[in-house]
Amino acid sequence: PGSPFQAPPRSFLRGRGTWVGGRTTRIAAMHRAIPVGNKVCAARVRKRYEDQRAQRLRDMKSQIDTRPPETTGMPHLKTNYKRDEMLNQRHDTIERDNRIMLTKMHDFARKAEVPRSTSLPLLRNECPGGPAQQREYDRITHDNYRMLNRLNNMQGELNVRRFEDSWSQGQNYLKIACEYPLILQKKKSRSRNTPSRAGLTRLPAEQQMQQQVPPADCAEDLNAVAGDLDDGMLRYVIREERPVGDTPFFVEMATDGQRLAISIYDAASGRGFELLVSEDNHRALLEESGWNYNLIADRLRVDGDRLLIVP
Repeated sequence: PGSPFQAPPRSFLRGRGTWVGGRTTRIAAMHRAIPVGNKVCAARVRKRYEDQRAQRLRDMKSQIDTRPPETTGMPHLKTNYKRDEMLNQRHDTIERDNRIMLTKMHDFARKAEVPRSTSLPLLRNECPGGPAQQREYDRITHDNYRMLNRLNNMQGELNVRRFEDSWSQGQNYLKIACEYPLILQKKKSRSRNTPSRAGLTRLPAEQQMQQQVPPADCAEDLNAVAGDLDDGMLRYVIREERPVGDTPFFVEMATDGQRLAISIYDAASGRGFELLVSEDNHRALLEESGWNYNLIADRLRVDGDRLLIVP
């Protein structure tokens, strides 16, 4: 055993342990704190280093270009012209075949009736199959006539009048049994003048404060233009106030992917105009304007009581 006054080994002098009772005891380096002069200043310096490192990571540029390719905006990739051409050719073929068939039917109708033969015994009677076939036709006609009479004279199993009387009597019993006045809700029938759900709807309340929206009494006229469009795929491309000619109008443009519905309204004069563009004209306008609906809106003009798109 070593003496308590034994000199410490070289490992202690190198900072690898501590001298306790004449022996070297190792202490893990992870448990020793980094010596600093001021903990607050050291924490601020450490935080600044972390902020600088995070800023360098944010400013780092990617080595891979993740932008969409420029070819995705080309018109021939958005529109399948080959499919449209094949459909047009198919429609032309069907129309030609229908025209040929109609011509043949017309020729058959105008052709003179073939005289009945008097030499062959099977063709002397009215029925081509002879007397036996004629008796079968008569039996089938008689059975069908009897079935029609039974159907016409048959009484229904459900008596609607009895059901209505029973319902009225039940309502009277319900009124007698109720302590308070009975309020029965009646089913409200939808009026024919109610605008379609697929119409051009109004902006939310927070957006109505920024843009001038036509009053509610013009909702029917503005909704009528997009009544035939699909409600599930209806998408608004423009909804803002912009000049049409020399007069400011509130312009709404919506599309379902095929047709384009345009509606404008002047709140000062109370005038409104609508225009429904077909699928082919809509596609042609997009190709002319470079798929920019703002350029299409700039071509809107009012000619009397009509809304036009000038070239």
